[in-house]
This record gives sequence, C-alpha cells and structure tokens, in this order.
Amino acid sequence: MSHFGIWNRSFVLATLGIGLAAGPLFAQSPQLNATFIPPNGSSSQTGTAGLEIANGTFQVDGPWVGTGSNELLPQLAVLTTDDPTTLGGAATGYLTLSITAGTPLQGSEIISNALPGYGYGYYEVQMVPDPTHVANGGVCSFFLKGAGGTLNSRTYGALEYDFEFLLNESWASGSGNGGVHLTTHPSGVSTDYSLGFNPSNAWHTYGFLWQAGNLGFYVDEVLVHTVTSSDTALPSDGTWIMANAWTGDSTWGGGPPASQINCVYNYVKFWPNVTSVPNKGPNPPTALTAIVN
Repeated sequence: MSHFGIWNRSFVLATLGIGLAAGPLFAQSPQLNATFIPPNGSSSQTGTAGLEIANGTFQVDGPWVGTGSNELLPQLAVLTTDDPTTLGGAATGYLTLSITAGTPLQGSEIISNALPGYGYGYYEVQMVPDPTHVANGGVCSFFLKGAGGTLNSRTYGALEYDFEFLLNESWASGSGNGGVHLTTHPSGVSTDYSLGFNPSNAWHTYGFLWQAGNLGFYVDEVLVHTVTSSDTALPSDGTWIMANAWTGDSTWGGGPPASQINCVYNYVKFWPNVTSVPNKGPNPPTALTAIVN
C-alpha cells in the first residue's frame, strides 16, 4: 500500500559514482556504501534537518508531515559509532530511527543524496526492527521511491518498492518467527512473507535485485519473492533510497506505541547493473534462513 503524497523540500547535491566491474573470483565493491558514522567525529550525534552522514550519501529528513499525519522529525534520527542494540554488532556506524509514544504521531526518516537517482542493480540494508520488543504499533521500513524534480525541489514518482515490518504483529512483542511485507507500486500489490526467524532478535539483510522487467526481494541473500509486472519499469530519474519509522495507521502497523520504538540500521549498499547478488568476499552469508515461497 502506498504511504506517500507529493512533497517538495530542499536538498544538497551528491554525485552519483561509477560501479566497479569484477570477475567471479573477486569481491565486488558497491557504488554506494553507507555506514552511519556520526559526521561530527563523536560516538553519537542527534539528527538535525539536512544532516548528512559522514560520506554524504544520505541525509536526515524533515521536519515535515508525512504518512497518517506523522511528524517526521530530524531529532528522532540518531547516528552512533557503536551498535545501540544489545545484539553485538561491530563498531561500524549505526542509524536509529525512532517512533515516539502516544500523540502527536512522530517518526523519522532518511533519504539518499543523489539526483539523478539510483537504477538497476542490487540494493541491500542490514537492519533490526524494534530490537527491544516494545511493539504495539508502528512500521519500520527500507524502500525505493521514484525520483524527480530538481535538486532544490524534489518530487516523488509513483514507483515504490517496500520492505515493511508491522510492529503490531505478534512476533514484535514475542519470541516467535516473524514476517515482512513486500510491496510494489504503482500497482500496490503486497505480499506477506513468513521468515524462519524473529527479525527483532538479530541483524539480517534485506535486498532488492532490480533488472529490466524483473525485481527480486532477498532476505539474507536468499530470493523470497519475484515481481515481473510493469511496476519494475525504471523511472527516467531513477529512485531515492529511503528508510523511515512511523505509526498510527490502524490498518497498517497500528499504534501509536505506549513507549518509544527504535528501528536500527547498520548499513545501506548498492551495486549498479549487477544481475545477481554480488560476491562480497570470502565470508559466507550469516543466516540463510528465509522461507522461499
């Protein structure tokens, strides 16, 4: 389901680089490699409007009013050097997007800093929705959105590809296996996928492999869903890469929560024009546990 209207805000240009070719025996380097290191050189930095991460590839979004009258506030995005969860991630840089308790409805968001935006290739995020199991309402997401407009006045096209975790589902407050909702627009077709794990309990990767006429959804580098509809058409200006946390829709995630919920992200990476999940080096995937339907 779509959660966006028409927005116009000001942004700073970041250039779009060229991907590196690699043979099958060599690890491939991503064009975009965003780890969320605080730009001020400290161990933690609270977001402000337009704050860019250390390598400039993403910025903190807002303030503005978004989905379901949520206020998406820069101060609810926090960058840290160390893993802010208790899951033991290495000190590589992390982003926490938070949803506040009660009303007014308040969440947070980040957006990529390149126009033209990103196109065919493999996109991957490593994230944990609601690692403290607060649950009882909200959405943690990773998604692509059609890019357009100008650098000083962005617009948002009909294309949208979503990984969404609905925090009013039983797994979010318990220990059982969970699920993720996979949606493409403009058709609005959504598929609910069961996972062989609880996504709140460990770091996992979620990815899009996007080629002409084909979009694959991946969990821990395992293909779990394929779309071949007209939704896979590449917009002329490519896409923004985005993530957000929000609440309050009784039909989609519920809420607001009774106490603050955190959605935590370790990295976002993009390999342009690849036709399979990239070879990332000698280390195998850590958790090939998705259920392929």
